[in-house]
Amino acid sequence: MTTRGEIASIITRSESLPEGPLQVQLLEEGVRLADEMCDMELQILTRQWLISACFAGGEPDKLLVAFSWCVAKCDEHESLFDMELLLWHCKHVLGYPTMLPQISREQIEQITTDVLERYRRHGASPRGPYTLIMSSRFSMGDSEEGKRYHDLWQDAPRDWWTEPEDWELFFEVDYLYELEEIDRAFQLAQPMFKIGERGEIYPWLVDLFVYEMIRRGDLKRVANWHRRVMRAFADNPKHMGKMARQIHVLTLTGNFTRALSLLERCFPWRMKSRTPGADFFHDLQAWCAMRLILQQGEETLSLRLPDEFELYRENGHYDTQDLATWFETSVRHWESQFNARNGNAYFTEIVDDSLTMQEFAGEYRIG
Repeated sequence: MTTRGEIASIITRSESLPEGPLQVQLLEEGVRLADEMCDMELQILTRQWLISACFAGGEPDKLLVAFSWCVAKCDEHESLFDMELLLWHCKHVLGYPTMLPQISREQIEQITTDVLERYRRHGASPRGPYTLIMSSRFSMGDSEEGKRYHDLWQDAPRDWWTEPEDWELFFEVDYLYELEEIDRAFQLAQPMFKIGERGEIYPWLVDLFVYEMIRRGDLKRVANWHRRVMRAFADNPKHMGKMARQIHVLTLTGNFTRALSLLERCFPWRMKSRTPGADFFHDLQAWCAMRLILQQGEETLSLRLPDEFELYRENGHYDTQDLATWFETSVRHWESQFNARNGNAYFTEIVDDSLTMQEFAGEYRIG
C-alpha cells in the first residue's frame, strides 16, 4: 500500500527533473497514487504540483483537468488548499484555453469571470490576471477587448500576485507590438535588451522582434538572437512554437541544413503534442520553410522523422512538396477551427503575414 512518504518522495524527485514531459508524468503518477489512497489532502497537494509542472511543460489539457478538479474541491475543502498557490494557478490558467479551439468563447469568459471572482473574494488585486487576459484576447484577434483589459491592468493596484516589473514591462512591449507600434515597442524594450542574456525576458523579446529585424535586414542581430533562443528554449516541448519559428528564421537566412536539423529535433514534440495552438504555429513555420526550400530546387529531402508520422519513410527520403502539402493541410485545418471559435479571420492574417516573410529572405551564415 502506498504511504504518504512515497508521495512526498515523488514530489521531491519531480523537483530534480527538467521542466517537461518527464516531470509531468512523474507527478501524474503521484496524483494516481493519492487518488488510490483517497487522501484528500494528498489529492490536492499532488494536483497543485501537477498544475505547476503542466504550466512549465506546456501541457494545457492536463493542466485544465487538474485545475478544474482543484477549483471544484476548493469550495468544499478550502482549509486544505494553499490559497496563495491556487490564485497563482488561477492567473496562469488564463492564457491556455485560447490555445484549444474546442473551448468556446463563452467557456473562456466563464473561466475569466471565475478567476476574477476568486481574486476579489480573497482581497487580491486583479492586476496580474488582467495582463494574461489582455494577452489572451489579442491572441484571439480581439483587439478591442485587449485594449480594454490593458486599461484595467494599468489602473489596478500592485500586490503580491502582480507580475514582476520586468515581466510587466514585457507585457507593455507586447501590447504596443500588437497595436503595430513597432518602433515604440522596440524603444521601450531597450533596457531589457541592454541587460542582455543575463535577463530572463531576453529570449522572449527576441522571439517577439525577430521577424521585424529580418524585414529591416538586420541579419547579424538575427544570427546572434538565434543562438540565444536555442539556449533558452531548445529542451522544453512547451516552446515548440518558438523553436519552429527558428526553423523559418534559418531558411530565411539561407541556413537550410541547420533548419532541417532543427526540424528533426522538434518533430517528435509535434507528434506528441495535444495543443492545437502549438501545432498550428509549428506547422505554419515548417510550411513556410518548405516553400523556401522548394524555391531552392530541393525536390527531395533526407530526414529522420518519427515513425508515427503518417508520411514516414523508413529510408528517410521525403518528397519536399509532399511535406509542404502536409504542413499546409494542418495549418488550414487549425486556421479554420480557430477562426470559427474566435469569430474573425485573425488566424488567416497570421498565415498571410508568415507567408509574406519570404519576400525578405537573405543570406547570412548562422554558425
